[in-house]
Amino acid sequence: MNKEVSEERTSEIAREFFLGEFSFDELEYVPSNLSKGDKKELADLIIDYGDKTIAFQIKGRRGDPVSGGDRKWVERKINNAKNQLVNTLEQYSKYEIPQFMNGKGDRCTLKTGGTYIGIIFAILKAGGGDAGLYKDSKFEANYEKCEDCGLPKGAYFYGNAKSVAEAKKEAEYFISILSGKKYEYPVFYDVEGKMITDNDRAALTEIVKAFCSTMEAAGYWVGIYSSESFFNSEMNDGELTRYSHWVARWGKSKPAPSSGAETQMWQFGGETNLLRSNKINGQTCDQDYCYVDYPTKIKAAGLNGYTKSQASEPAPAKKTAVEIADEVIAGKWGNGEERKQRLTEAGYNYAEIQDIVNGKCGVTPKKSVDELAREVIAGKWENGSERKSRLLAEGYDYGAVQKRVNEMLS
Repeated sequence: MNKEVSEERTSEIAREFFLGEFSFDELEYVPSNLSKGDKKELADLIIDYGDKTIAFQIKGRRGDPVSGGDRKWVERKINNAKNQLVNTLEQYSKYEIPQFMNGKGDRCTLKTGGTYIGIIFAILKAGGGDAGLYKDSKFEANYEKCEDCGLPKGAYFYGNAKSVAEAKKEAEYFISILSGKKYEYPVFYDVEGKMITDNDRAALTEIVKAFCSTMEAAGYWVGIYSSESFFNSEMNDGELTRYSHWVARWGKSKPAPSSGAETQMWQFGGETNLLRSNKINGQTCDQDYCYVDYPTKIKAAGLNGYTKSQASEPAPAKKTAVEIADEVIAGKWGNGEERKQRLTEAGYNYAEIQDIVNGKCGVTPKKSVDELAREVIAGKWENGSERKSRLLAEGYDYGAVQKRVNEMLS
């Protein structure tokens, strides 16, 4: 296999479980029993995730050398596969899976193009009222695991109230479980089961309002979990729109309660899942999209165990781009890719600062991005890390050039 196409790489992927479910239209796995060197020679696309590597080759190819017109054909298929991977990952923005924490203490995160994909929050069952008032046996351990791995979390209480008085007691018991801890996502009242069958619409609405108002008075961002059909037919949801709505609907489109309430979280799958596999890491589990940046909002409001002083401490003032450019010239930010990474992680615009540095040093890139992209395709800038190093050393924006190359080849 010609190395001009064998060392193409895509964004970092941090969990193997997703790759086990994913398949490309035009690529197949390189046999895993081959030696590392042989796998690299056969690979058309190599994906790194964590400290592991997985290799793919174009279906039907067996490492035959490519030349001339074949090379563009190979590169087009590789770029198609990259786009397919990124597009697929972007569909799965967030999952909520209660089973995840049961003995699975690791954090599961995928990363592509700056967007985090995968398990990035958990809504933990804190307790319920369907067997007397009780705390879930795994709640404390699950909460500690979330804390240990930095996973944002919320909680829910499985309701069973048949009166306003009982709803207030359930809320007070829920508060006693939550007390002394912090939650970056809302705390929810789970409204289903006997709450639906044992209460009429008006009574159930008052029960839910009593629970939620008790939680709010205690300093919590409260929400309601139920199915779309229950929100529509079993509650006067127009009286509940002020509370976050976590809506269950097994389908392919976001729920839209008839009350006009916004769906802030959508549980789109459990045992039934019409969007993707119903398993994560081999476990059948509930999966959700969340459309609200709850951690920022909850901390800023000083709710769920947070205080406003904790959330509103001002960030240290940033230096101006000119000041940072002077530091770059003085050698304080390294060179090449190291400089770009450090500036980006510190929250600065690398391209803007590099332009200032170039101006101060009398260095101006001599060619446009399109010119450079055409030269890259013609093979004048080598491949892989060597191409990247050469472009950076000449003062060009490697990311912009490579993006244009991909566009021209697609």
